[in-house]
Amino acid sequence: MTPFFAIVVNALGTDDAARWFEAARKAHRRVVTAEQDRTHHFGFAHHLDVETQAYQGTTLPVVAAFEATKELHQITRRDSEVDANVFFDCALRACSRSNGRADSAPMAAGVNA
Repeated sequence: MTPFFAIVVNALGTDDAARWFEAARKAHRRVVTAEQDRTHHFGFAHHLDVETQAYQGTTLPVVAAFEATKELHQITRRDSEVDANVFFDCALRACSRSNGRADSAPMAAGVNA
């Protein structure tokens, strides 16, 4: 799992990665809620795209973060005992502890948290 988190942080920088992981957590919640309610939804990738507004700026760093997050989510969903929310929470905490670390180039697209 660590390589996927590293891709996001390296591509976006610590601050944008924190907002990205928060958006991913919201996207995951939308999927889980829809599944529990047995309602239609368009999947994690769609919700991630909407929450991060990645569609507004498809730069290489955004695409790398998007693909890494989709795969991270897919891996966690393969095991019913694993909660993707826990991984996104850990990523958020790690980003908040990395205050002294230099950020990568900022994202072209805004990330809504």
